[in-house]
Amino acid sequence: MKPVLFLAAVMLSMTAAGCGGPSPAPLVGETGGAAAETVTDEATVDGTALQLMRRGDGCVVKTSGSEIPLQPKAPCFFLRRGGAVQQYSYRDTGTEWVVLAGGTEASAGTRESWRLPAGEVCGEQAQGILSRSGAVRASKTVHTGGVYCKEKGVDEKDFWTVGHEKE
Repeated sequence: MKPVLFLAAVMLSMTAAGCGGPSPAPLVGETGGAAAETVTDEATVDGTALQLMRRGDGCVVKTSGSEIPLQPKAPCFFLRRGGAVQQYSYRDTGTEWVVLAGGTEASAGTRESWRLPAGEVCGEQAQGILSRSGAVRASKTVHTGGVYCKEKGVDEKDFWTVGHEKE
């Protein structure tokens, strides 16, 4: 057996036996186990602190001690334009503010068909987070069928649909 193949076979058998060396270090904020969490994005909107958290393969938004599950898959991020989190308010519905969280990482096929640059953070779903009468909640509306990139933002109509949905 050639030396390189022998070394590869030994390394493979050690890895299979659990002797492959130390496990990778957890991500910042992770505690390990099934309930591992990582902060994936943060924003303050009209004085309300919001944190997007990875929980398993899903996302939750944390605010003022409450946790609200979201439908897009981790990692999730707030949509921004010009470096600032996009937000809109709709007085006609009593919606103090709406932001959108993107997630469900764009697949290789989607990245290719949309010609997305390598390294650009994009997802295939977006869900609204809104405040009405001081209560923060996730929207029922989940936008799909497009691409939602962290630093490119989206048109105001996507916020309007969230701000005008019935409770």
